[in-house]
Amino acid sequence: MIEIIDNFLTAEQAAKLENHAKNCEYARNQYSDRDATTSNLRFAHRFDPKMFDQTDIMEAVRKKLGDVELIGAYINAADFATSTLSHVDDYDEKCVSVLLYLNREWSVDYQGATMFFDGFGSSDVLKAVIPKSRRAAIFDSNIWHMACSPSHHAPVRYTLAIKLRRKDG
Repeated sequence: MIEIIDNFLTAEQAAKLENHAKNCEYARNQYSDRDATTSNLRFAHRFDPKMFDQTDIMEAVRKKLGDVELIGAYINAADFATSTLSHVDDYDEKCVSVLLYLNREWSVDYQGATMFFDGFGSSDVLKAVIPKSRRAAIFDSNIWHMACSPSHHAPVRYTLAIKLRRKDG
């Protein structure tokens, strides 16, 4: 399942999250579990799960997905020099990921799409999602995907990644 929802966030939520993304502290973290020995790192700002679980963002997520357990949430910051590998977020079939695009202004010329693939090593693209303010990409965590780097003239691309586990079957 890959579902794209425009206007998932309110304008106020989007503005608040983008402001937070632009002003919070980031740490370099492992991007993919594919090869932990590579220098394939990205900048991320992790949220305390207990605090994030109480936010209006999680309220909106639960309204859409029902009863889910929060595994983690973090903001990714990517610029033109950010290199990514295709990966899955979790191999558990009960897990689902929500990717929220935080930049209020983004031109298609900035590139930076999220690509979803038909399996490991596949060049068959299931879906390409262009960053758009307030857009959500909701997908099964075991689908192979990757973030394409923004172009050299783009601003930093911010996304909020939310990792969840379904409590029902």
